[in-house]
Amino acid sequence: MTRKKSLLPKPVFGLIEYLLGEYDHMLGLLQSEDPLIPSTTLLGAVRRVLAISRALDRLQPHHRRLFELCYRRKLPRSRVCLEMGISEEAFLRYRRELVLAVGQELGFILA
Repeated sequence: MTRKKSLLPKPVFGLIEYLLGEYDHMLGLLQSEDPLIPSTTLLGAVRRVLAISRALDRLQPHHRRLFELCYRRKLPRSRVCLEMGISEEAFLRYRRELVLAVGQELGFILA
């Protein structure tokens, strides 16, 4: 079996995964009333939250469920697979599709 090659270099894929994991932190920044948070930080958070939201809106429910379990609840891969009733291969495919969709929304990938 040959592995599908990602459209993203590994470091960019990792960066997008990091941003997915920081979603709740970015929401917290946006809800904060702290006047000391720089406007550039807030604008970056808005851009990233909107990109993730747009990607989730156009993906399937299983992608949204994976996002909730993996990136928001921070469950390990084995637990996500168990909760979703999917194989590890399906987990990897859904994760790749989610990361690529967010990468597209952020402008890292041209559609």
